[in-house]
Amino acid sequence: MPGSDAARSRGPALAGGRRAWWLPFLLLALLALPVGAAPPPVVVVADPESAHQQAFIQGLQNRLEDRREGRAALERRSPAELDRIDPASLVIAVGERAGAAVAEQRSGDWRLYGLVSWGAAREWLQGDPRAAARVVEQPPRRVVALLVDILPEARRVGLLLGPSSRHYGRRLRSALEEAGREPAVRQVEDEAGVEARVEELFTESQALIVPADPLVINRRTAVPLIQGAYLRGVPLLGPGRSSVRAGALMALHTDPAELGREAAGDVYAALTGSAPAGHRHPRAFRVVVNYGVARALGLAVPPEGELYRQLQEGRP
Repeated sequence: MPGSDAARSRGPALAGGRRAWWLPFLLLALLALPVGAAPPPVVVVADPESAHQQAFIQGLQNRLEDRREGRAALERRSPAELDRIDPASLVIAVGERAGAAVAEQRSGDWRLYGLVSWGAAREWLQGDPRAAARVVEQPPRRVVALLVDILPEARRVGLLLGPSSRHYGRRLRSALEEAGREPAVRQVEDEAGVEARVEELFTESQALIVPADPLVINRRTAVPLIQGAYLRGVPLLGPGRSSVRAGALMALHTDPAELGREAAGDVYAALTGSAPAGHRHPRAFRVVVNYGVARALGLAVPPEGELYRQLQEGRP
């Protein structure tokens, strides 16, 4: 057509023949838009020699990979390498040694403490809105519900507490009172006092709860404490599966790997802009019963699966 070559040579035009003079400026503006900001580094601080801590980290990493959160490649540091952490990092401190070091320095922009006690988490989270914790202890009402399900006639319940379990023990005491039980509490400040305090509880209590506390129950104290309860016919609710293997009647247990998988939800939330705060107890758990001890104590204890379903229905 006549004039068509000339029209094309004038470049892009709008309907009506006006030249689209603004297109080059639009392209420049689009090129100037920022590309999505790189996600912050995710740094795990842990003891490489601890099997429990490594299981937690593996569970965390597996769950992040399941979410296809490719941005969450984990950098690993020891507690002695905190000076190498980028201030913009999301820092996951696994275990109480790493937690204490990270809390002291306020490493990173957001901190998650995992595989730690409720007492330690309570201390580290005070005054730190950019921190959260995944604690090892079970919710107090869940613990008391298990005891009531297995020992409905036990009214007087002993609590043996140490420095790390003192604050958690207060919540256990409240849960026992809510359930109509009479808690007898003994607090120890050093390992030498464990034997005397537990002897008092054996005479005063129809059942005994011993939360996790490295001063109260450790390699030196666990066997005499657990065997003493067995010999005196006092059912013992221990702090985890290993205590049941050693002779405690029962426990609630969450594997370190499962705690790591639950912690991945917090990390994912922090990566997507809604960093959580506060502490959380385990959601997943297992009921563990030593049926040999139950028979020796003359107790008819329901199957673990049935006890688990009862606790799930009550959702303490």
